[in-house]
Amino acid sequence: MDFEYAGFNIRDGLHYDIGIILGGNLFQKNPIRIKTYEKIIKKASIIYGQEFNSYKAYCGALTNVLVMFWWGMVKYFSSTTKEEKKYFKDYVVKRAKGIKFLFDTIEQKKEN
Repeated sequence: MDFEYAGFNIRDGLHYDIGIILGGNLFQKNPIRIKTYEKIIKKASIIYGQEFNSYKAYCGALTNVLVMFWWGMVKYFSSTTKEEKKYFKDYVVKRAKGIKFLFDTIEQKKEN
């Protein structure tokens, strides 16, 4: 599976691509805000001429962070130095918190 080309699947792949904007940004020094992300989803609907399902977009973000978490675990267990292990431990812990944040956000979306 190659997520890099998910956007070629216009029907649902774009939800993952739009999700990357949130998922990939959660761990920056100044992370994207949910209100800003909602504006991006609305703008994407206009650009692509189709209504984006925000629930699916948030699930795309969650999928993106789950992939990062998995990659971080692989790197942690294959690290050979203390510095690498420390870096990837921090990386994985942050992604775990991101998974929880996105899961809670998706649950709130389902309730509304």
